[in-house]
Amino acid sequence: MSFIAWVPEASRAGSISQALDGEWRTFYDLRIHREALVPIRYLISAVRTLFYLVRRRPRAVIVQTPPVPAAAIVLIWARLTGAPVVLDTHPASFALDGRRIDRIMAPLLAALVKRAAGCIVTTPELGREISRWQGRPMVVHEAPMRWSGRIEPGGCSGRRQVLFICTFAPDEPLMEVLEAARRLPDVTVQITGDLRRLPERARREAPANVQWLGYLVGDKYVSALEGADVLMALTVRRESVQRSAHEAVDALRPLVLSEWPHMRELFPHAVRVENHPASIAAGIEEALGRCEELNALAPEARDAQHRRWREQLGQLRAALELV
Repeated sequence: MSFIAWVPEASRAGSISQALDGEWRTFYDLRIHREALVPIRYLISAVRTLFYLVRRRPRAVIVQTPPVPAAAIVLIWARLTGAPVVLDTHPASFALDGRRIDRIMAPLLAALVKRAAGCIVTTPELGREISRWQGRPMVVHEAPMRWSGRIEPGGCSGRRQVLFICTFAPDEPLMEVLEAARRLPDVTVQITGDLRRLPERARREAPANVQWLGYLVGDKYVSALEGADVLMALTVRRESVQRSAHEAVDALRPLVLSEWPHMRELFPHAVRVENHPASIAAGIEEALGRCEELNALAPEARDAQHRRWREQLGQLRAALELV
C-alpha cells in the first residue's frame, strides 16, 4: 500500500502509511510555488508519480487532494491495474476558500470521486457533498503520531509559555494571535512556521513577547511541543480538523483551538475560542489558569483520540481491501 501526496511535507502521509504497514511518497518538484509556474511542477510530479507506480505496483493507494491532478494520475493507473484507490480529500479540495484554481478543479474532482474506493473527509458535511457526487465518503482524521508512545505526562512550568502551531497558511489567524500576544505581555508566545513564508506585516508588528521558531522537524518539533505549557491550533476554515490539534493531544498538553461545531466532540477537553484577539487572549489565560487540570485530563483525551482512530482505521482498511 502507498500514500502519494504532491506536497512538501509528509507527516500525515507517513503516520497513516505506518498504521497501514505501507509506504509513502511525496512529490513537490523543484519547490515551485509561484502560481504561474505550478503547471510545470505538476507535469514533473505526474511523470515521477507514474514512474513510481509502474515500478512499485502498490496493492492499494491513498492519494491526497489538492491538487486534483494527482488523483487523476493515480486513478488512470488504477483503472489499468485494478488497485483500489482512496482519495484524501482535504477541505480545500471543495473550493470553500474561493480560490480560482480550486473552483476550476472542482468539476474534475466531482468526476473522480465516483471512481474511487472511498473519499476521506474531515466532517460529515463534506461527506454529504461526496455522496452528492456519487462517491463513498468516510470521516478519517489523524493516525497517532509516530512519537506519541514516548511522550510522558508533563507538569506546568510556570513560565507561561504558549506555542502556536502555525504554517503561515491563509486559514490561520496569525495577525489576531499577534494582537492577543500584545494583550498578554507576561506570556511568551512561540510561533512555528517557515520564516520565508512569514508576511512582512506580521514580522514588523509582532510584539516583543513573540518568538519565531522557524520550521521545526523531528525531535526539534517534539521538543517544542513538550516545552510549552499550552498549545494552540487555530483556523478560520470551519470544515478543518487540523493535524496540529491531534499533535497537541498526543503531546499530552493543554490545547486552545478555534470554536467550530465539530471540534467540541473531537476535542472535548480543549479551550475553544473565537478567531479574534480578545477571545484568543482570554482562551490563553483560561488554559494557563487551568493548566494542572487540563494536564490531568490529557491521558484520557489521548486514549479517546486513539480509540477513534482505530475505528477509522478499520474503515480505511476495508476500503483499500487490506482486511
